[in-house]
Amino acid sequence: MNVDPVREWLRGLAYGSLLSRWSVRIVKDLDRFTCKAQYLLLIYLDRLPPGRVVLGTSNL
Repeated sequence: MNVDPVREWLRGLAYGSLLSRWSVRIVKDLDRFTCKAQYLLLIYLDRLPPGRVVLGTSNL
């Protein structure tokens, strides 16, 4: 995966969900992320507000 989706997630952190106080993002194949995308994902995880959950899978 390239960095574009992760950049979009970072931009959307300021906005909450209209339907629930919880938001879940499922990310498949974390092991296929480029190094730069992994770095941005770590920044995203550090900035997650309460009520947001990220579930990731890997084939390794």
